[in-house]
Amino acid sequence: MLQISAMVNEIIPELQLISHLRGDWIPEKNITEIRIRSHRNDCFAPSRLSWSLRKWSNDHKGMVYRLRKYSSLWARSGNDLTRLNAAIMDDPVYFLPLFKKLRKLHIPVIAVCHNLETLSAKKTENKSAMSLWQEELEILSRCHLVITISREEDFILNNLGIRTLFIPYYPVEPILGRFL
Repeated sequence: MLQISAMVNEIIPELQLISHLRGDWIPEKNITEIRIRSHRNDCFAPSRLSWSLRKWSNDHKGMVYRLRKYSSLWARSGNDLTRLNAAIMDDPVYFLPLFKKLRKLHIPVIAVCHNLETLSAKKTENKSAMSLWQEELEILSRCHLVITISREEDFILNNLGIRTLFIPYYPVEPILGRFL
């Protein structure tokens, strides 16, 4: 996502990156509460889980929970989303409430797809993998454009009628520095 942001920032300097990692647009008390709940085992008891969260693997449920909660807060935030011309969204399968809100407001969404999340090993419950993959494809098909970093995924999505743009992955400076 940093690579895409850096590229777009050269063209559109006023681009604003909103990040869950920094807690942008989310009150601190909500961040703390969401982080605590996402690490509690009783939070993920089958009787307490939403149907969509049950489909993810036990190792992945906490992260999906956190990202969807942040996304829900963003969608309901006091920030005026209607002023956006477009939104570049990192893996919209995780940020579903915000994605739905942007679509409702007719704001084009460009997805950055690092990989097809539901096809990644150990992220989904085996019995739900196909259902989640179909959901992910449905979400991506509703995006104005899907940016991929994988030639294979670009090929698959394009052949399914999903508009894609393949951009090879080159780590930006902060990440490159960690590799060296």
